Amino acid sequence: MEANQYIDLSELQNLAEDLGPEALESNDYSDFEVTPVGHYLSQQREIKGKVGKDGVNLTFEITFTGGIQDPQTGRSYGSGQYPFKTWLSTKKFNKQNRVGSTSTAAEYLRACGLDPKDGTIGDLFEVSKTLPVQVYVAWEDKGKKQEDGTYTNAGLKTKDFNRGTKESPQYVPSVTIGNETFTARARVSGFSKIASN
Repeated sequence: MEANQYIDLSELQNLAEDLGPEALESNDYSDFEVTPVGHYLSQQREIKGKVGKDGVNLTFEITFTGGIQDPQTGRSYGSGQYPFKTWLSTKKFNKQNRVGSTSTAAEYLRACGLDPKDGTIGDLFEVSKTLPVQVYVAWEDKGKKQEDGTYTNAGLKTKDFNRGTKESPQYVPSVTIGNETFTARARVSGFSKIASN
């Protein structure tokens, strides 16, 4: 068969069997697009709370049911069957060069434009569900399923998937360390106020 000559599919069958599925795509191809690293907008969220494992602090599950939108293009991410989720806690921690302590729950409320000291926790989180907030998407390595059904990961972070510089990043969806390839997974890693013009 000549390279530029089209033939009937029935005649092509033998050639297709010889080529195998690798002729169509690589074995490691994934149809799953990793949401790019950066800042996005969240217009609404679903929030559930529970008492944490320590029996004292509260843990909140934030589900981005409406997805997140790229402010430059308007494109939505994570609004399908598996929306982004993140978790916040009232467990306090100290920040460098700051007096007192805060929590991830308080940081989220502040990013929504609410004062964490002005109202009850339940009321503040209820109001926050429909307030626009900026979210930051970072990358980590996608866990690998073990034979016992558990998942392990290597603890890779956004910087480990950057083949450029800090000033001019070039993120790649997978990296090979040693003989092992790790795939990136996007996650919401922080909140901030929407910048006003």
